[in-house]
Amino acid sequence: MTEALDPIQAAEETGHSPRSSSKEIAISNVVTSPQHNGPGRAGFINIQISRKCHAELGQIQQRTLSRTKGQVVDFLVQTAQTQSPVIPVASLEQIFSDDRPLQLCGGSGEGKSTFVKQILSKIDSPVFLVDIANEYPQCKKLSVGDLYSFKWERADTSARHRFVPTNNAQIAASELRTVFSFLNTEKMRHYKPDKVPSGVLSKTLFIIEESHRLARETSFLNFLYESRKHTRKLVAVASDPQLFGRVCRLLRPPPLNSGAERRNGET
Repeated sequence: MTEALDPIQAAEETGHSPRSSSKEIAISNVVTSPQHNGPGRAGFINIQISRKCHAELGQIQQRTLSRTKGQVVDFLVQTAQTQSPVIPVASLEQIFSDDRPLQLCGGSGEGKSTFVKQILSKIDSPVFLVDIANEYPQCKKLSVGDLYSFKWERADTSARHRFVPTNNAQIAASELRTVFSFLNTEKMRHYKPDKVPSGVLSKTLFIIEESHRLARETSFLNFLYESRKHTRKLVAVASDPQLFGRVCRLLRPPPLNSGAERRNGET
């Protein structure tokens, strides 16, 4: 016996427009591709969407030359999975789960800097922050000159240092270029190709706040691309996951717990 199709499903299969009752004005059913329920069998799942969304699916159907709106839904799902993957929630364990650099991403006000501040004291390695917005007063400030005499290999696990560029954007860009050019040279000191990570920076975790400002800075990109070989970890903090997503593993901050947290902490 053949199961009867509902009006929208019948339309999807035959290409004819279904009849709509007055109760169906606000919502519409869309049938996705068959869901296999066993060998040789397939079924359909109906979902309810607004008429406006249904019309937009029809426009996409025309542009993509899809046979049914169900195929359009499949196309959109596949696009979302490949271009906008689900980004895991950050935790201290997630940060150190492998040796790849990380990008902590998420919209403005979603808790990126708040999360960094919460875990800062729990990290069991020296930390060096590029603190572009001057948000971490608890960390000792180093100047460009201080970096040239800093003993990276002697820093203990509780060491927290930061570099804060000047407020002038042009001068800050020059300072940051100098800092990362120096780090690219310093990372090679005592580096052993057969040991990853190794070198004088290998025990240090680097956190780069507002790293979107460095997305075109060659000295920073060189440091980022090779960070797994020379540092314990590099964490770039930037909203847009597409900035460094090809190089970095993406994480998003945990949800903020309160309005006060949203006001007090972060970007």
